[in-house]
Amino acid sequence: MFNKNIVQCFDLPNVVNSLIEVKDKLVDSLNDLARMVSGNILSHQRESIMALLTINVHNRDILLDMIEQQIKKVDDFMWTK
Repeated sequence: MFNKNIVQCFDLPNVVNSLIEVKDKLVDSLNDLARMVSGNILSHQRESIMALLTINVHNRDILLDMIEQQIKKVDDFMWTK
């Protein structure tokens, strides 16, 4: 889902603003997951949510790098980071 959302940004007129919108939604998702993991849930649920948090934090960091570097084309960024 993350890659799909990012690639779609490159088809829009203002790529950087589109990336910022994706970042904002990702941060909202991180906040939701953080609330969930701090709730009263089973250990296997907590482990799954923590795994999602880890992946999404990594995605957020990549996205922040892309925004900071003003990436405007899919070929401008090292995706395999």
